[in-house]
Amino acid sequence: KWTASGGGTIGAAAARTGVAGLRVDLNAANNPATLTLDAQGTWIKGVAFRTTAAIGGAMPIIRTLDAGTVQGSVWLNADMTLSLRRGAVTVATSTLSLLANVFYYIEFRHVIADAGGILEVRVDGAVWATFTGDTQNTANATANQLSLIGEGGIGGALWDFDDLYILDGTGAAPNNTYWGNTQIEAIVPTGAGNYTNWTTLFGAPTHWQAEDEVPPDEDTSYVESAVLNQQDTYAMGNITPVSATINGIQVLMRARTTLAGAANVARLYRNAAVDNQGADIALQTSYNYAREVLALDPITAAAWTVARVNSMEMGAVVR
Repeated sequence: KWTASGGGTIGAAAARTGVAGLRVDLNAANNPATLTLDAQGTWIKGVAFRTTAAIGGAMPIIRTLDAGTVQGSVWLNADMTLSLRRGAVTVATSTLSLLANVFYYIEFRHVIADAGGILEVRVDGAVWATFTGDTQNTANATANQLSLIGEGGIGGALWDFDDLYILDGTGAAPNNTYWGNTQIEAIVPTGAGNYTNWTTLFGAPTHWQAEDEVPPDEDTSYVESAVLNQQDTYAMGNITPVSATINGIQVLMRARTTLAGAANVARLYRNAAVDNQGADIALQTSYNYAREVLALDPITAAAWTVARVNSMEMGAVVR
């Protein structure tokens, strides 16, 4: 789901919640894990972060970039304090410091402007460092990339990341400000849904079992259809909390087309015998994730609840 990966590994050892997190070994050669999004003037990111030891110098944890050029960043220093930078210029440093082998929830807000911009880092909900003024390092008052970083060569530690959220400041509350300490959970198909209509099943005994692999197994097992408006849906696993505030869900469909010419797919959500279809998404001949973020339940137009998430079906429509 990242535009470029940096050489880290996904596994249980890096998990704060759930089953896996991202681990970066600073003794190895790594590059930033980078995600390219649309250009926005405000970005708010939160991520659980742990370092297994102090490091021998300073290294960025989170960065915002404008087409590859750094706009702003949060750095971990050798004394385990955190600094904020505009480009390569340090504009604020915390008086508090992290401890090794402890997960902290770090949130970074960057409002990009030549004057009146904001760079701020919060740790477990408390402001550790903040700066107001010139926060724009490029000719553009926007950034279109986020990176998590732990480059090799500095040595001495493992860095773990988990429970990442990203906001662009344009949504309605609560999706235009800090979420605070956040847990992200992934759920996959666990049973057949109301529709089992896609015409080809390969490599699995049932449609949902062709769709439940983590990570995806690509052409080893799949469902396929070339029939316009044909539907397939799957019962999904339950989330862990029995009570929670759910600020949104991200639907990920991994798909490709096997034919020349235009081919589209749309997300299909079903709950309490009501269907809701997403926008058409163009497919490529190689596998890619089709991503859709649903801040509200699109059927009820209300905030998601644990009960609604646990009772939903998700699937796809040929378009």
